[in-house]
Amino acid sequence: MTIGLFVLTAAARAYFTDQFGTFIDVDMIRNVFETDAAESRDLLSVRLGISIAFFGVIPLLAVCRLVVNFIAHLVTPHRVSSAETPAGAIKALVASHLEGEIK
Repeated sequence: MTIGLFVLTAAARAYFTDQFGTFIDVDMIRNVFETDAAESRDLLSVRLGISIAFFGVIPLLAVCRLVVNFIAHLVTPHRVSSAETPAGAIKALVASHLEGEIK
């Protein structure tokens, strides 16, 4: 969850830096918390939403999907067939060689 908040904040910061040429520092963060509702509404736009979606939400969904798949792979027991072990591979190789000699 913390990573998600950081990614979304970074996406918003990148938008404001690109659009307004602002540098986000401690004073700018303080101004964010001192801003009233009318001033906040003036800064909200469709472009901000699109920017946060492309640079924040979509990457987060991709990362979440990777993490879920990775965890599912760790949790799901994996049965190893005999052909996947070195002994099984050798056994299959010898059997195919013997079949070739019998024919």
